[in-house]
Amino acid sequence: MKKTRRILALLLAFMMTLSLVACGGKTNQEGEDENPEVVIPEGRIEVLMWSAMSGTIGEYNEIYTKLTTTINPADLPDLAVVSTELVGTYALTENLLRPLSHYWSASDPVWSDLNGNLKAIWGINGEPMCYPFGNSFYGQFVNAEIFREAGIDPYEALTSVKGFYESCKTLVQGGYCEYGASLDSWGGFVWYALSAAGIQYLNNNNGRDGIP
Repeated sequence: MKKTRRILALLLAFMMTLSLVACGGKTNQEGEDENPEVVIPEGRIEVLMWSAMSGTIGEYNEIYTKLTTTINPADLPDLAVVSTELVGTYALTENLLRPLSHYWSASDPVWSDLNGNLKAIWGINGEPMCYPFGNSFYGQFVNAEIFREAGIDPYEALTSVKGFYESCKTLVQGGYCEYGASLDSWGGFVWYALSAAGIQYLNNNNGRDGIP
């Protein structure tokens, strides 16, 4: 447990340092330096991280392209936030990253306490390759209006594979829709649904006004 706390404290120190690090050199219309040089306090470690959430790198594919086309290793970041869908691509790109198994093993609580789906996505053969920045949302959603028109109670019908199949068949045969079901594992739909319902899920206006 003490080892876990030490590792988490180190990760927290990294993130606190990231909030202090700026790129420097850019000025605003008044000629003032928008990113003044930051003095790293003694005992802290400066960490360069590339992320698609702010700055000039706009999305995950750009991060991958920049990582794989940067010639000088000194220009590469210490950390990078990458998409789940590209984990396999990163793993197969020779000498692109050092697996986390170099730093701790699968038996360490920092890794072993993760949900199974995260360990499966971010690991290779049970050993940690990367560490998840967060967890994706997985759920089953229904069109309440169509279900109501078709006379289907989702809380009763969708409790088994057979019930799911019969519900889809009823919807399609009744002409309510062309297909009874679709699959998409992107968690963003959850945020959209909550936002549409007026639920404040994250600060900064659900991420619209700044980094959540």
